[in-house]
Amino acid sequence: MSQVTRRAGPDAASLPRLLNRDAGPGLDSHFEHWGQMPGGGPALIAEVERAGLRGRGGAAFPTAVKLRAVAQGRQAVVVANGMEREPVSGKDKVLLARAPHLVLDGMSIAAETVGASEAVLCVDRGATDALAAVARAVTERRRAGADRIPIRVEAAPSAYVTGEESALVHWLNGGPSKPTFVPPRPFEKGVRGRPTLVNNVETLANLALVARFGADWFRAIG
Repeated sequence: MSQVTRRAGPDAASLPRLLNRDAGPGLDSHFEHWGQMPGGGPALIAEVERAGLRGRGGAAFPTAVKLRAVAQGRQAVVVANGMEREPVSGKDKVLLARAPHLVLDGMSIAAETVGASEAVLCVDRGATDALAAVARAVTERRRAGADRIPIRVEAAPSAYVTGEESALVHWLNGGPSKPTFVPPRPFEKGVRGRPTLVNNVETLANLALVARFGADWFRAIG
């Protein structure tokens, strides 16, 4: 397996990582602080596995396992889950509003890694600040040619169950935003019957940092 060359990251122990004050919401300041995105592929999956990155949407499922499963299919789709309908949680909305490009970086490199031709960011239609921020960010990136895979934003229904991955896929396929609870799972057959990677937006933001700075950097604070 080829080695991936990574640049030195910011102080690994400095916090917060994702909401760093030195990285502004604009694309230029974002890349000035974090640097350009490297390429994805099998080596990235191995690095994510070594980093121990797990889903930040609640289930804590190993991210590398999902990436590897979807990468084995064809014409994959990447879905970023930004619904966050837990009543006492607002972390994803804050992340999307203040650091949208970090999430979009993660979507882009995840799509490249699993061989996807489409990437969809789903945001609660009631989260107006987050929706406005990601809309601006997607437009900036499109004009700059920053993404190898096209990304679109969907404003999903403000229902508690919409954030469950099968419910979100069901809605994207034209049905109600309700969990299906029947096989196959989205990584086997999801959006329009294609293998679908569904990840929480915080997970994808962290994926973008692992891709840039590596597993040792990511694991430096545990």
